[in-house]
Amino acid sequence: MARVKKYISIFFKIGIITGLLFGLLMSLKIGLGPGIEAGIMFGIRFSIMMAIIFIPIDYFLTRKLPNEALDIHQNREFHIKGDFNKIFDDCVDTINKFDFIQSIITSKNINSISARTKKSNSSFGEEVTLKFIPLKNGIVQINITSNPIFKYTLLDFGKNFRNIDNVTKVILNKFKSINNATLTE
Repeated sequence: MARVKKYISIFFKIGIITGLLFGLLMSLKIGLGPGIEAGIMFGIRFSIMMAIIFIPIDYFLTRKLPNEALDIHQNREFHIKGDFNKIFDDCVDTINKFDFIQSIITSKNINSISARTKKSNSSFGEEVTLKFIPLKNGIVQINITSNPIFKYTLLDFGKNFRNIDNVTKVILNKFKSINNATLTE
């Protein structure tokens, strides 16, 4: 049901935006009444056409993912026990090894790593951010977020969820070898 609501919401927004833009342009050319009517018809047709194209693609790419993958803004949190500087440096090394990462900015003074992914068929790229929060007893909390670079993105085809999932798995596997990583939701 969440998937249906997502698709209805997205294509309703697309229909309204395209209908307004087309209606404004047509109002200048053929008058206000006929322009509004043309905008409404164009918005309906355009959103139906986009739904026919993009719903099957999105469904095919996200059908095996959990419902939380439908959200384009993803985040995850986990804890690692150990020295803060070593954990931070190991995470920088780990992020550098990913093929889908294009550029990395590390800010040790604000305890964060920002990485941009390459453009792909499903997106213009994403911003993956790791924030490190030192807690008591040598535990470091890591918050990972992944968001589209283009802020008006409506469908990400599960790309942000996959980014978070890949980064989390690799970092946890690296630190589980010394038995000090735990995932918290």
